[in-house]
Amino acid sequence: MKEVVVKLLKYVKFGILLCVCCAIPHTRGPIIEHDANQDIGWSGEDTLNVWGRGVYAFHPLEEEITFDVPMVRNDRVEFFVQYYQNEAYQSYATYLKRSVKYIEPMRDIFKKHDLPQDLVYLALIESGYNPFAYSRAHAMGPWQFLAGTARIYGLSRNKWVDERRDPVKSTEAAARYLKDLYEIFEDWYLVLAAYNTGQSRVLTAMKEAQSRDYWALDLPTQTEDYVPRFLAATIIAKNPEQYGFDIAYEEPFEHEVMLVPGKTDLKTTAACLGCEVDLLRRLNPELKHLVTPPNASSYPLRIPRGSKEIFDLCCEKLGEPNRGVCRPQG
Repeated sequence: MKEVVVKLLKYVKFGILLCVCCAIPHTRGPIIEHDANQDIGWSGEDTLNVWGRGVYAFHPLEEEITFDVPMVRNDRVEFFVQYYQNEAYQSYATYLKRSVKYIEPMRDIFKKHDLPQDLVYLALIESGYNPFAYSRAHAMGPWQFLAGTARIYGLSRNKWVDERRDPVKSTEAAARYLKDLYEIFEDWYLVLAAYNTGQSRVLTAMKEAQSRDYWALDLPTQTEDYVPRFLAATIIAKNPEQYGFDIAYEEPFEHEVMLVPGKTDLKTTAACLGCEVDLLRRLNPELKHLVTPPNASSYPLRIPRGSKEIFDLCCEKLGEPNRGVCRPQG
């Protein structure tokens, strides 16, 4: 009997090794990457209907990882864990690499609003932390706000700026929106579903199913995949090495805010500061042109940290006779 048990254990071990080998990343997934100069992008609406293919992942053990959103690891979640490890490996790795530029300020905002800080990973599946992400439904920014919702939550959108792109202001808006949804649903899975498809559709599905169980609702395919994708993305993001991701994270944006005149040219400012204009564009993604709004008496511009001393020397080149406007914010 003992010999039989030993043999069985060997086969089980071999089977687990096969599962692990199958999870080795190999191809780029269908998620589209975007850059600061493109007006096209990807959002959750473009996801494939990948649930139901009968592919399941080996369930790794967590190493002292905690979550502040309810965590379920059913087969639908495990499918997306494997999806990120394989088909979408390169895209997901790029998003993780970029995340460090934005994630800590996002955490601080959610903490200020008494929200689960793991909700910062919602921006991972919405936009890959790309402020310039733009969907076919005309959703914009790291939190993929539609124009109507952005207006409700105080994000400006005009010829010169689109604050849906601003990583700070849009995260503030997302925090207030998620908090409002939680007051309605009192369940984070239902909140995420409503964030994706709208609260009316979720309320209708709840009424039809006579249930508050997200997993039991008849929702659009994209929304049925939305929570499993979020949970899988969160699981990996909090312990990427365990899932085969060796990430060389980008450096966080180190910046300070200065008031500059309206109609300040970013190319001139970059030349004064000795930095690339692309850096100023990425520090100020809400600007739709390489100039601050002409109708603004002053504008809070993010510049590289440590540029304060040379910034005053730049004021003379900015075309603003009132040099008092060139001063730190606050």
